[in-house]
Amino acid sequence: MPSLRILPALALGALLATTALAPAVAAPAAYAPRAEKKMVKLPLMPGVLVGNINPYIVKRGDTLAWIAARFGVHPLHVTKPSAKELRHGMSRGDKIYVDQRRVQPAFKADVSGVVLNLPEAEVYLVDKGTLVRAYPVAVSNADWKAPIGDTRIVDKEKHPTWYVPKRIQAEMKQRGIEVIEKMDPGPSNPLGVRWIGWGDGSYGFHGTTVPTSIKHYASHGCVRFLREDIIDLYDRVQIGTAVHVIYQPVTLAVDRKTVWLSVYPDYYNLGFDFKGAIKALAYQAGVLDRVQWKMVDAALKEKDGTVMPIAKPIEPPHPPATPKPSAKPSTKPSGSPSTAASPSTAASAKPASTHPSAAVSAKPSTAASAPVTAPTGTNPPLTPTSAATNTPAPAASH
Repeated sequence: MPSLRILPALALGALLATTALAPAVAAPAAYAPRAEKKMVKLPLMPGVLVGNINPYIVKRGDTLAWIAARFGVHPLHVTKPSAKELRHGMSRGDKIYVDQRRVQPAFKADVSGVVLNLPEAEVYLVDKGTLVRAYPVAVSNADWKAPIGDTRIVDKEKHPTWYVPKRIQAEMKQRGIEVIEKMDPGPSNPLGVRWIGWGDGSYGFHGTTVPTSIKHYASHGCVRFLREDIIDLYDRVQIGTAVHVIYQPVTLAVDRKTVWLSVYPDYYNLGFDFKGAIKALAYQAGVLDRVQWKMVDAALKEKDGTVMPIAKPIEPPHPPATPKPSAKPSTKPSGSPSTAASPSTAASAKPASTHPSAAVSAKPSTAASAPVTAPTGTNPPLTPTSAATNTPAPAASH
C-alpha cells in the first residue's frame, strides 16, 4: 500500500461542513464568459432523453434522502403529487414519484475511458465514443475543487486503508473530534470496498459510507459511488485507463417532439456562459431555430438538473381535406333504376379522417402503470438496517 497516498477526504460525519483549503482551479478557455461570440465546443454533445417519472410506494423507515439514494437522483427529483401532501410528510404506503429522466449525452468517436462531469455529478464509461455505463456519484464541494482536465488511472485497490490527510486531521482537532491518522478496511472506512486512484494518486473513485450524499457536492475532492457501482467500474477499468474530468453544467437532448435541457449550478464559480453553451449545443443539434429562449430562462432560474423542454413540440402535418364524392347524373333510360349515389351512400364512401384530435404533447408519461421498486445494478437498494435508522450512522467519510 503506497504510503505517499494523500486522499482528499471527508472525515467524520461532523466534517461534512466544508473548508476553504483547496487550490484554485482556473476556468478552461472553452468556458470563458461571453463564449457565444465564438461558438464553443462542449465535450458532452447533444444526446437523447432517457428514463421516466416512476411511482414508488413508501416503505417503513424510508426518508426522502434514502429514496433518492436508492434511485441515484437528487432529493429534489423525488416528489409527491401535490404540495398539500408534501406538507404532511411521508407515511408508509404513500405513493411518491421519482423523476429519473436525464439527458444521455453523445461523445466524439475518439473519446474512451472514464468521463466525470462535475456539475452533473455523473460518471460515464465510454468506449470509442459509445456509452457503456453511467453512474450517479457524489463529487467535491466548492472548497475542495477537483482538477479539470485529462489524466489516467494510476492505482487500484480492493478494501483500501484510508490514510487521513494532515488537513483533515487539523479539521478534526479544530472541531473537537478524535484525530486519527489512518483507518483500516471495514464497514466504517469512508473509502468503501474499492479504490481507483487517478491523477497524482491523491484523487480517486471509491465507495462511501454515506450513500445519501450521491448526486451532491459533498466530498473533499474524490468521487463517491454506490457500492455496486464502484465494484462494477473497478472490474471494467485498469491502470492506464484514461480519465477525463470536465465541467459542463448544461446538457441537451433532442427527440422527434421537442428539445430537452438540463441545467446544473456553476458551483465552482468559473463564470460559465450558460446561454452561449446552450446556443452551441442547439446549433450542433440543428435545432437552434426551435429554441424558445423564454423557456430557457425558466430552466436557468432553477439550475437543479431537472429535465425541461425548451422548444415547442412539432405537430404532425394536417392531412388534406378529403373531397366528398358527388353524385353522377344517370345515363340509364327512363324507367331504369338510378345509379346516383344517395346521401347515405356518399357518406359511407368517405374515408375515415386521419386528422389528429390534438397536438402531440411534448411531455412524456409522468407515471408508470404500476409502482416500481428501486432498480438494481447502478442504483442498488440500501440495507434494511440503514434504511430503518432514517439517518446514516456517523462515520468517517471521504
